[in-house]
Amino acid sequence: MSMVRKSIFLFGGQVAGIALAMLGSIIFSRALGAGGMGQYALFQTTAGMAAAFSLMGLGSANVYFINREKVPVEVVTTNGFKTSLFLGPALAAAFAFAVLLFPKYFGHVSVITVVIFSSSLVAMALKTILRPILVAEMAVRRMVAVDLIVHAVLVPGALGLAATSSFTAQTALVVLAASNWVSSVLTLWYVRPNLRMSIPLDRRLLVRTISYGAKLAAANILALFSLGITVILLGYFRDKHFVNIGLYTRAVAVANLVILVPVAFGPLLYAKWSSVTGEARARQAEMATRLNLGYGLVGCLSIVFLGRHILRLLYGEEFVPAAIALPILGPALVLHCVFGVTSNLLAAAGKAMVTAFILVGTVIVVASVTFLAVPHLGIRGAALGALCGNAFTATAGLVVCCRLFGLKLRACLLPQRGDWAYIRQALRRPRPVPTEDKP
Repeated sequence: MSMVRKSIFLFGGQVAGIALAMLGSIIFSRALGAGGMGQYALFQTTAGMAAAFSLMGLGSANVYFINREKVPVEVVTTNGFKTSLFLGPALAAAFAFAVLLFPKYFGHVSVITVVIFSSSLVAMALKTILRPILVAEMAVRRMVAVDLIVHAVLVPGALGLAATSSFTAQTALVVLAASNWVSSVLTLWYVRPNLRMSIPLDRRLLVRTISYGAKLAAANILALFSLGITVILLGYFRDKHFVNIGLYTRAVAVANLVILVPVAFGPLLYAKWSSVTGEARARQAEMATRLNLGYGLVGCLSIVFLGRHILRLLYGEEFVPAAIALPILGPALVLHCVFGVTSNLLAAAGKAMVTAFILVGTVIVVASVTFLAVPHLGIRGAALGALCGNAFTATAGLVVCCRLFGLKLRACLLPQRGDWAYIRQALRRPRPVPTEDKP
């Protein structure tokens, strides 16, 4: 299967995943309301940030060591699995302690809900470390299955809760925890052929993985923080009952449709560029940027003009006020599409810290603009912070990649005559090569 075909298959999986996630989000939002959905989203976002911080980019680093450093996949898989056995429980315990220590921030939740949801962070750690093994092997079908099964658990769970009178933010968190566990078990099942428990933990490889993973983690954490700081400050200034968080996160969910294709391409670009260098990689990066930008612009216009109707159709009249953030969030996510290419290029070339430095500036920009704008503009202020931050990352990423890898700015931004011909040629089914019968 060619790179383009794999990307299209992965894109199809992303479309299915988005559809299922949207269906689950619709059910959750309509049942929980803006306040309950805000609390649910707060737990989900905080857990994701905690996992990114604790796991130090170990999963993404595994791709680098398999494809770039040519470390045997069995060694990397076994090391990753054994590492998750002590990092996962530590992450779960720390998160549970934080929820119980700050009840005013997280809202009221029972101890048993805290225990169940926190325990799912063990599964999250396992999946985060091992799923990139599938990325390194370009096993797109298995990658899609791992991603889809999360929603295949969430949607029936949401429907089951909707049929009862026990649908609350707490029961929704329990369903989310179950989906994390199921997805983690499937990931482990897929990588089991590479798992060799007889191989001792390679401490030297672990140190190297942590060293490079920390660079990737710095970028990931800063990226998550640049997105999460808007929610945090929005809640701090405006939201005592999670209502504005609920509205803003639904606006973000609709706007995220813009980055559907770039998200699908991202992991494969990273894996591909880990083993490709020079002129070929530069030209591929230029084309990827052009395609991402073109798709993002079309998606942005659709969301800006149809966003209010989409919110009403999906989530109900209660969430229509979130539409005021979409004209700002749409362009912000177009810029995110551009930076997605440059960040994958930098990571594949072993320059993840450059991305981290760019994101330091992004966090400063987002935090500053959001801090000043939210008290006066509410969710529009949060969206404005995201727009300014993404403008900084896209500009800085392009400038850096043009200087380091020889990308041409014009070729990154303007469509080329051969783009469509290349896509059509890549989509054609290859003809079988005839072979001669041996005597």
